[in-house]
Amino acid sequence: MVNNDNIQFLASTSATSLSGVGIYPILATALGVGINNYELIIINSSLSITPRVATVTGDNATKIYGEPNPTFTGTILGIINDDDIAFSASTAATQSSPVGTYPITISATGPNISNYSLSIINSTLSINQATLTVTADNLSKIQGEANPELTGTIVGVKNNDDIQFSASTEATESSPVGDYPILATATGASINNYELIIINSTLSILPKVGTQAVEGFKTRGLKITPNPNDGHFEVASAENGRLFVYNSLGIEVAEIEVIKGTNKLSLSLSSGIYLLKLGSKTLRMTVE
Repeated sequence: MVNNDNIQFLASTSATSLSGVGIYPILATALGVGINNYELIIINSSLSITPRVATVTGDNATKIYGEPNPTFTGTILGIINDDDIAFSASTAATQSSPVGTYPITISATGPNISNYSLSIINSTLSINQATLTVTADNLSKIQGEANPELTGTIVGVKNNDDIQFSASTEATESSPVGDYPILATATGASINNYELIIINSTLSILPKVGTQAVEGFKTRGLKITPNPNDGHFEVASAENGRLFVYNSLGIEVAEIEVIKGTNKLSLSLSSGIYLLKLGSKTLRMTVE
């Protein structure tokens, strides 16, 4: 410029705040009172719009073994212009995947996703053990007999896993009368996917005594005479106490208060073998 002419630079571009990533021309010009005294040589330029950083963060998630995957969630920060950008996530873990940790792969999608440079923060899915309740059955046998099959139930198996019940006891065929713990457990290829809740039980070894349907039988300080015709029992006891009646499975079926002397008790029992206990005294009885 010469003569201190007041000439001003002007420029414009078609890009706006809503424009996507790309290169846009900047059109230059000049104006002023003396502009007609100049031959303008215009050198235009460009505006480069680069991707905006958007941070996509996945939330850590947990589930129990054997359950479907939960819905994965997360957050997206840095979205502008009300762009419709959606969070998405995936994992290799499935409903049958074993206990452990699995990466959750995070991403984002949308028609304007190319306008963003994604900063991805992946997360983790933790699969925890399922609860497996292993319950042993209470059992009984007569002294001198072989142990019965130790049975029980398992509740909580997932994915049709092949989990087997097993149990053991220290009692043997020659073990004396008494109660012996039955220790339960469970085994299987997938057992590590479970937290075991063990409910042990008892094997009761009953006295080996004669069995009579009608005649009374006695032990020192106790005599019980069953009358199957009217469901009554005469109990002659040398002491006050509580008479407990157990069936052949060791399950209590009656508890009766008795006093010293003769007691006539009404007790209806179905056919079978029963164990009667009063204090330290024990009798075995067959009801036909």
